[in-house]
Amino acid sequence: RNFNPIACSYIDNINKMTGWNLIHALNGGEYIVIGYSLDGYDKERNIVFEYDEPKHFSKDGVLKEKDFNRMKDIILILACRFIRYNEKENKIIEYYVNENKINKRSLCSVLE
Repeated sequence: RNFNPIACSYIDNINKMTGWNLIHALNGGEYIVIGYSLDGYDKERNIVFEYDEPKHFSKDGVLKEKDFNRMKDIILILACRFIRYNEKENKIIEYYVNENKINKRSLCSVLE
């Protein structure tokens, strides 16, 4: 499977800043959930981290439907925190389920 070494480096920095233990392609291998390879996963804290290059978004900057559906499936299976980094906008967003809907909030800091 292809992976982005820049994403791995970014995830390493997130680990250093937060004390998390997100595994990725270069530090233990991508965790697989229902056939999906996760960019980063901390099993103990149940945190999924995805590093999104511009290809994951439409021209309007909206997360592509296939990526949204993949995320929804993973959230429902793992009941996890799901955090996405948008490379183009340099933003971190957390997605979560509330009343059977996927909601999102910006994280000023991943330490929240």
